[in-house]
Amino acid sequence: MPDTSGYEPYAWLNIDVNDPDWIFTEGLLFTFVLGLSPAEVAERLDLPVQHLDLTNQQDPLRYFVIDGKAVLDAGGGWTVLYEDNSIPEDSSHVLAHDPAADKVVSVFTNVNSVMEFAYWQRGDLVVRFEFPDERGGHRPDALLDEMRATTGVHIDDYERAMSDGSYLARMMTLAHRVTSVHLGPDFLRRPLLGVPPEN
Repeated sequence: MPDTSGYEPYAWLNIDVNDPDWIFTEGLLFTFVLGLSPAEVAERLDLPVQHLDLTNQQDPLRYFVIDGKAVLDAGGGWTVLYEDNSIPEDSSHVLAHDPAADKVVSVFTNVNSVMEFAYWQRGDLVVRFEFPDERGGHRPDALLDEMRATTGVHIDDYERAMSDGSYLARMMTLAHRVTSVHLGPDFLRRPLLGVPPEN
């Protein structure tokens, strides 16, 4: 059994490139928003959402490949936007600067294995990084303790996590520490607002 210290809540995301679900980790964007409902998130982004009930969907992740979007209520005032093959500038950044959004956290990865974490409070970019030792934002050291427990803070930490495939899982665990929102592998198996890929 692999050592999942630092990313245990998201160990399900640490999958091999030969896994049938590998496409899920090749290009995705999670945006966690505190202060906007799912309907408000869809409205702010002008998404042509429809009500979907994926409760009995065998593989809800596959339902959104490629370019699908899902908006769901994560509880505690948090809304989660999941996008397949999207970029933060088109959604996370827009939501982060909405006056009604108290906090926004995004976790992004693309087909080139670029992975980025960002955290905003009331429109202020607190910290953003791809490499944990190259942090930007107005308070780049604000999450150092949380990073030490998840992504690490040095380039060696990044290289080890990329080598064992755990960096995305570590970033999601960092998001969990900031938001208290945890998404399991069945997070889409529920009623939600969605934009299927054919739209």
